[in-house]
Amino acid sequence: MAPLNNTYYFLRHGHSLANEADIITSTIENGIKAEYKLSAKGIEQAIEAGEKFKKMMESMPGKPIYFVNSPFYRAKETGAIVAAAVGIKEDSPNFEINNDLRERFFGKDLELKKSSEHYPVLWKEDEASNGSKGPGPDGESANAVAERIQGVVKGLEAKHKGAVIVLSAHGDICTIGQAALTGAPIGTHFKNGLANCELRQVN
Repeated sequence: MAPLNNTYYFLRHGHSLANEADIITSTIENGIKAEYKLSAKGIEQAIEAGEKFKKMMESMPGKPIYFVNSPFYRAKETGAIVAAAVGIKEDSPNFEINNDLRERFFGKDLELKKSSEHYPVLWKEDEASNGSKGPGPDGESANAVAERIQGVVKGLEAKHKGAVIVLSAHGDICTIGQAALTGAPIGTHFKNGLANCELRQVN
C-alpha cells in the first residue's frame, strides 16, 4: 500500500474462554456470544495493555485516537478495556465496530474443533499455497483476509489523517493484516504471531 496518513496498531484480543477451551470459534454466530468472552486472565491482560497504551500515547499528545474493533465479543471487549484507559467509551464516535475485522473463517468443518490441533496444519497450507488456499472446502484464505484488511485501512485513510488507530481483532487478522500493510509474504504471516493483548505498531 501507499504510505499511510495515520499510525496503526494491531491489538490481538486477550485470553478468551474459547482459548481456555482450546476451540476454534470463527463464525459470526459463535463469535458474538458472551460465552466466548474474555477469561479472567484476559481481562487482566487487557487492563495491562490499556496501561501500556496510555503511557505510549503520552508521547503523542494531541493526536486523535480511534479504536476500530472486530464484532466478536472477545475482541470488542478487549478494545473497550484498552480504549477506556485513554478515556474513550464504547458509545464514543472514536470507538466503532467494523465487520471486516471479524475472525478469519476457518470453515464449518473446523468450527468448535481443537485449535491447537488444527491451526498448525492450516498455517502450513497457508505457506504452501502462498496464502491462496483456505482450510477445507469453505474456509477463508489468507489472501482473502488480506484484501478485507486492506479495505478497512483504505476506508480509514479516507476518513482520518494524523490519527492513532487501534485495530482490535484476532491472531490471524493481525498477522495477515501486518503482512499485507508492510508488503511481507502473506503465506508466512503466522511466523510473526502476536501474544494475547499484544499491541503492535504497523507503521
